[in-house]
Amino acid sequence: CELWCQQEDGVCLLREVIISPSYEEKSDSNVQTCYTKRIADLSTEVANIYGSPNYGPRTTAVKENLVDGFQSVDDAYCYVSDYRTNPFVMFDLGMEKLVHEFHIFPGRPSKYFGPLEFRIGQSKVTNGDFSSYKLFGQYSGDAQSREEVVITPSEPVRGRYISVQQIKHEHLWICHIEIF
Repeated sequence: CELWCQQEDGVCLLREVIISPSYEEKSDSNVQTCYTKRIADLSTEVANIYGSPNYGPRTTAVKENLVDGFQSVDDAYCYVSDYRTNPFVMFDLGMEKLVHEFHIFPGRPSKYFGPLEFRIGQSKVTNGDFSSYKLFGQYSGDAQSREEVVITPSEPVRGRYISVQQIKHEHLWICHIEIF
């Protein structure tokens, strides 16, 4: 939302966040309207999320926040993995789907954002070895904070599971993901 209005007092807050239609408010009694310049959300719903455990002290920085429909620049709610070799997050789309594009938003510090590999497969992998998945795309640079990174393959790829894996650092820090 660029503008978030509450019913009780009619006060509107101007914020640097984006709310998509897939966002589910915890209590719908306090939110009246959300105004945004962002186009309607057409992203694919995610059935389950798997991945490296979140970094212990950051209890609000969990992987479920990545696809909750609430894109925030507040790093307290960005997913932060614990320290390990090649940390990853994997999305189960619930069924096989054709994926055209992947939007991902880094958290700060952005040095924990790249390089990344994006892969798509048909079966669930739990050990972090996604070499059997088809390569969807790569991101090789260090992103700027709040930068939207768009990964588009030369042609759409069909699959049920999508992995995003850090291939250089031992820490993964991501704020939001949209799968189209």
